[in-house]
Amino acid sequence: MIKRYFFTPLLLFYCVNVASAQSCAYQLILEDLVSEDGWNGGQLTVRVDGVPSTYTLGSGRQEIVYLPIDTGAEVRLDFLQGAFPEETSLRLLNNNDETVFEVTAPPTGQDLFSFTAACVACAPPPANSISLFRERFNSVDVSLRLNPDEEMPTVRVEYVPGVNFDPDTNEVTELLTTDSLFRVEGLEADTAYTFFFSTVCGVPSDTSERRGPFVINTLKEIDLGITLVQSPITGCDADFAPVTLGITNYGGAPQQLFDVGYAIDGVEVDIDRPFDGFFTGVVGVDSTEFFTLDNTIALPDGPGKYIISAYTDIEDDEDRSNDTVNIRIVNQPTIFNYPYHEDFEANDGLWIVERGNRGPASWAWGRPRGTFNDRAPQGRNAWATNLFGDYFNNEESFLVSPCFDFTSFSEDPYFSAALVVRTEEGLDNLRLEMSTDDGDSWSTVGISPADVNWYNDRPRQVWDGDGGFGGEARVVANLLEGAAGEVVKLRFAFRTSLDDTDEGIILDAVSIAERPMTDVAVVAIDGDLDCPQSLDFTTFNLSVSYQNIGTSVVDTVFISYPTLRGVRQETVVERLAPGNVRSFTFPPGTSADGPIGNPVAITVTATNDENSNNDVGTLPLMQVAELPFYEEFTNGELPEQWLLESNAAVGADPTTGSLAIIGSIDAASESDTLMSFTTAFYEFEEGIEDTLRFTLTLTDTMPDDRYDLRLITFGCSTIGAEGVMLDSIQSGEYAIPLSDLDEGTGGLILFQLIAVRGSATAGFDDINIRRCPPTLDLIIDVIPATTTTATNARLTVFPNAGEAPYTYLWSTGATTQTVDGLPVGRYQVTVTDRFGCTTIGDVRVQNFVGTEDPTGVLTGMTATPNPTSGLLNLNLELPTPRTVLVEVYDATGHRLSRVAHGRVQSLRADTDLSAFPAGMYLLRVQADGAARTIRVFRR
Repeated sequence: MIKRYFFTPLLLFYCVNVASAQSCAYQLILEDLVSEDGWNGGQLTVRVDGVPSTYTLGSGRQEIVYLPIDTGAEVRLDFLQGAFPEETSLRLLNNNDETVFEVTAPPTGQDLFSFTAACVACAPPPANSISLFRERFNSVDVSLRLNPDEEMPTVRVEYVPGVNFDPDTNEVTELLTTDSLFRVEGLEADTAYTFFFSTVCGVPSDTSERRGPFVINTLKEIDLGITLVQSPITGCDADFAPVTLGITNYGGAPQQLFDVGYAIDGVEVDIDRPFDGFFTGVVGVDSTEFFTLDNTIALPDGPGKYIISAYTDIEDDEDRSNDTVNIRIVNQPTIFNYPYHEDFEANDGLWIVERGNRGPASWAWGRPRGTFNDRAPQGRNAWATNLFGDYFNNEESFLVSPCFDFTSFSEDPYFSAALVVRTEEGLDNLRLEMSTDDGDSWSTVGISPADVNWYNDRPRQVWDGDGGFGGEARVVANLLEGAAGEVVKLRFAFRTSLDDTDEGIILDAVSIAERPMTDVAVVAIDGDLDCPQSLDFTTFNLSVSYQNIGTSVVDTVFISYPTLRGVRQETVVERLAPGNVRSFTFPPGTSADGPIGNPVAITVTATNDENSNNDVGTLPLMQVAELPFYEEFTNGELPEQWLLESNAAVGADPTTGSLAIIGSIDAASESDTLMSFTTAFYEFEEGIEDTLRFTLTLTDTMPDDRYDLRLITFGCSTIGAEGVMLDSIQSGEYAIPLSDLDEGTGGLILFQLIAVRGSATAGFDDINIRRCPPTLDLIIDVIPATTTTATNARLTVFPNAGEAPYTYLWSTGATTQTVDGLPVGRYQVTVTDRFGCTTIGDVRVQNFVGTEDPTGVLTGMTATPNPTSGLLNLNLELPTPRTVLVEVYDATGHRLSRVAHGRVQSLRADTDLSAFPAGMYLLRVQADGAARTIRVFRR
């Protein structure tokens, strides 16, 4: 039915008068402006005609409370501040959504605000209460809060295909209803609709103002896709696991009889259809069904990393973009042979990263390149919480080991690792945890009489601050109590606060063996190497730190290292008690020889040393630096391995004000005619035409001045090369092909600025050699929306190649690494590194799966009545006794209640929602490994 109504000023006045409105609901909007931890103890007391009610925001960003009130009631607001009062916000709206009172950081006191209530007659439904959900290809469900007058009001719904239209001038479809929950039918598939809502009071001509627009999109009729791969998953011995896929019906009609399949690393897996890989059941509208293929997966190369691509194929599917889902899994090994030692040099050891909350995890494997955490304790690579800088705020993340089979151990094994800790003291921390049930539960590896450097905060059993190590690397060691006879997983649990961050953790050189009486372990090797082909130990003060992690005192240690004449051994006689650390600096006259890139290997051991795996440490030849590079000196320090040779320093450029390598040169001063510095040792690749770029500024020059610049590239055997001479150089940007400097394969790059006439202050900045990898190797971490209509999904993109810092541009317009508040849909992000290399990532955000019950254990579960005015009756019959857990979440995914019912086979239980405002909630029931989530509506 098509109807048009036009308001006159007199009629509008009649609609908003308050004479006839006796009772209504005001809205209290409680908000946290900064975080999601609520009001931190802040309390609002509302006194209506002297009767008090107290409200608070326990957690989350916002809560809406509907306050029943009568016209003429005297209302007073009192407030008690909690912690962080500046984050607290309060708004009070009348029943016509008009702001009566608004305040930020309200003070403690009585009568913060007072007024006489005046209900607006013929008001529309509150905008905050209107929800359009359960879109189908031809319908949508609507819930709202009626705004009652003396008689039951009628809600007018006006809607039309399309967006951006004026309901006063466009023809609309109209629906009148007295229900607070109803369905609008007869819509077109795959179409946008705009809705407006108003209240009809008394006679049809008495109509409130409108609430809207509200825009929805109806679904396609046929649209199937894979939601997730439930099995196999990352973990130990994932090979030969069943292949279980979650198939979701995104369309508006039930579907059946279609193909299901998968590929491993792009290679299609043969499936014997129609006997396998053919779905014969029914996938209902807005539901997910799990399908398990008959044959288990066979990962071709054993332990390692794989990409599983699972798909559905149904005829006339209207959206092929969601048919396939790709997941990365790690098939972790189970370790049987000991001692176990992992130095993380060749790869990440098949340790994996897990997240404990909705925030991203900063753990990454590779070469640490932070300001302070700038190297691995041993070798080049390690695990770190962000290789390039600080970890995240509000992070709870885990670095999880492979499985360790200790069933042959009669005594608990001994764990050790090299560790660097740099966190916010007292707030951000790290601990080691252990599981004997494949990760279902975890316990802290606590302090013990056998521990070494184990937790500097021993009451809380965590490492925090500098770990008690003074910013240096140290070996930490302890018994894994209770591990003997078990199959164990370990994880480093890292937790941070909402405040400051730091560079965090470096983990290296993990060892597990039987507890030794005599065990000397290398902690770290330090030194700045000058030339990667002829190593003179006296020029860079190479040193090794080592630690006694055994139970007995060691009187003598033996230190072996390479020299030009073979391996040399030093005998150090000293008392080294358990836990003690010593350092040895190599004596004059010793040197080593080896190919470019080979590490210096140092061995420290003792008589009857029982664990040789931790005796050897390596120092990579740091002169062989990685290309590309870009140095702009923003931290005010000279880059690692660079050397200021003559009349140069890092400071503020007088022309630009930015930090640079600067120096004063004067042709009239014999000691100041030359400014020079060298870069690190870079290895050039044959066939790649690299270009050296930099910016030069010359300040306080005269017209007749002359300055020349010589650039030389040399390795250890090519010192004295002529390089390139740039005569009469001026301020500007320069690009020099490296092939012009040297025909060799790499070396140090020497800058020599020569004052021929005049004096000036010179600055070198933005020194770089650019190179783009084939891709920035993006990984996009997806936290899905809690429902199909929720806008709380979160995406974080992690580039694993290229050079930091990175910039980000999302299809939403956001420019941050993490974007949140997203609805279901497809998104793109363009990531650009500091050299301008770009890669585009594409991701589809979906909603949480409504069920995780492949065997149908919870099929008979019911929750009635739904919608409910408060009390929800849960009825559950299980085929066998199981441990049952019932949880309630709000629409944003925050858990509101959690009740454990123990091990039962039959359950009759009530869940009380009466304390919560009207709206949609998620009821999640878990029975051991099965889970099911249903939507519940509170009237």
